[in-house]
Amino acid sequence: AVGAYNSPSSSSQNYSASRVGRVYLYRLDSSFVETLVSDIENPDPKGSFFGFSLDLNNRTLTVGAIGNNNNGLNLSGATYLYHVQENGTPNLVRTISPAEGMEPELFGWSVFQNQRILVVGSTYGFELYEVFRDRSATLLSHVNLADLETDETDASWSVSQSKNIVAVGTYQGDVYTFDISGMVDFNHPPTN
Repeated sequence: AVGAYNSPSSSSQNYSASRVGRVYLYRLDSSFVETLVSDIENPDPKGSFFGFSLDLNNRTLTVGAIGNNNNGLNLSGATYLYHVQENGTPNLVRTISPAEGMEPELFGWSVFQNQRILVVGSTYGFELYEVFRDRSATLLSHVNLADLETDETDASWSVSQSKNIVAVGTYQGDVYTFDISGMVDFNHPPTN
């Protein structure tokens, strides 16, 4: 998966729509020769920077679009979950909007999905979701780094997760870790 977040919409010729963004899915053969299998346009034609961040985990593609506007909030951002079929065809199954709604949040600045856990970074912190088999997502926590008495102004530039630890890298070069073991039962599969 390759994000082209500055790419224009195929249906627009004006500059205001020049940063709508798109994502390209490629298949690599055994010789590492790539073949384009899908070209995904921003599902929000008025949004921007679709493909700013990406994560492909098994057959779930997570796409961050930091410039998409939600509920009238400029640059609040959005994150999209796609199910990628065996032939490479993506199906949009879920749109996740930021829970907090601060402007500009830039939700989707960074994304990371590891099996059932999805971490979405934003300007102020990150949100943690549990993703189920049907790709529905439940918000587990919203962490605003300013609430933790940090001096961070541009927070979650990179996010990652392994088992019960979430790691957040910041613009200033700091790394914060969070124990999420009380939020998700990693020993039992999701119910739906």
